[in-house]
Amino acid sequence: MLSNEYVAGLFDAEGCIGIRYAKNGANSKSGEKNYYGMFLFISMVHKPTILALKETYKIGQVFPKIMSRTKRNCRQAWTWQTRNRKEIKEFLSKIYPFLQIKKQQAKTIFDFIDKKID
Repeated sequence: MLSNEYVAGLFDAEGCIGIRYAKNGANSKSGEKNYYGMFLFISMVHKPTILALKETYKIGQVFPKIMSRTKRNCRQAWTWQTRNRKEIKEFLSKIYPFLQIKKQQAKTIFDFIDKKID
């Protein structure tokens, strides 16, 4: 089990979170053509840490990161990711008090989920 403090530091360094606008796409859940989607992920070459994230938080998926064909000497990287709003909010709520670098981004995500911004 990973501590929330450790994961916050890991997320600050190796993680990514964002909101994207999909235009003329099909949102499988709502059927909307234009919608906002969220994503959260951590990618790194140390697979045991990625698997520990999945085990600790019981959310998201783990998969190998697609590597560029031009970078032949790169080590395989692994990604832990979720696009589920409920899972994103749950995860960020646990690490939020310990975030340093991505604290404002997390706050923006909370505001968006709670419909304080469009």
